[in-house]
Amino acid sequence: MPCFLINADNSIMMKTVLVPLILFLWIYSVLSARKLPSYVNVCKRTDPGISRCWQQTVQELQPYLIKGIPEFDIPPIEPFVVEQIRLDQGNSPTVNFIANLTDLKFYGGGNYKVAYANANLLETKTVNLGLTFPKLNAIGEYKAKGRVLLFQFEGDGMFKGEFSDVKMNGTWYFKITKKKGAEYFVIDREAIDVVTGKIYIRLENLFNGAPDLTENVNKAINDNIDALYTDFKPLLTTTLSTVSRSYFNRVFELFPYDVLLPE
Repeated sequence: MPCFLINADNSIMMKTVLVPLILFLWIYSVLSARKLPSYVNVCKRTDPGISRCWQQTVQELQPYLIKGIPEFDIPPIEPFVVEQIRLDQGNSPTVNFIANLTDLKFYGGGNYKVAYANANLLETKTVNLGLTFPKLNAIGEYKAKGRVLLFQFEGDGMFKGEFSDVKMNGTWYFKITKKKGAEYFVIDREAIDVVTGKIYIRLENLFNGAPDLTENVNKAINDNIDALYTDFKPLLTTTLSTVSRSYFNRVFELFPYDVLLPE
């Protein structure tokens, strides 16, 4: 009967080699077995109607996105949360300020409608998506310094924003990378544009303890919101760009290209 003698050094060497190998095989088996949930409408990459399929898929995911999708590691979009946004609005005749917005929560994202989708993932590897939101309400904390209209200010406190009839038009550019022997989508870049109807902005404690001035400035901002729209627009474009990239990437990191877009 064969007999194998393993000394201490050989034992350590075998563990050094076997443990990473076993771990790799376990991870590979888990990833290979991962399947999309049954409620996801899977689009075929060669389907001539892939754009219509993507539009249908994104719309049908709405009730699941509202609650969050554990299989995708996606948190609920009601509300969707952005940890931090920095606004640095240049020296315009109306506005010149720097603001840090933190712990932002946006409510109303779960009421989206998919206006259109155009997908070309074989050639240009792009997806164009149009979403509409009847209303988005934002609440968070701000710290800002600068000038709005004729008012010089410096303050920190609660931020509130209401945005109605929001239309988002986005284009996402993808590339394919290899990981653990499989191909995965990665977002290369995106271009997001947002158009809104009515906007209401509220900044508490703008002057660190001067409530009358705070009221006057908030009134001035909202009385002139059309003129200030360009200055506050980055708040929405940055938010929707950040959230969409995060949600896309969570899915793309979990599921290979062949699973998300089978032939």
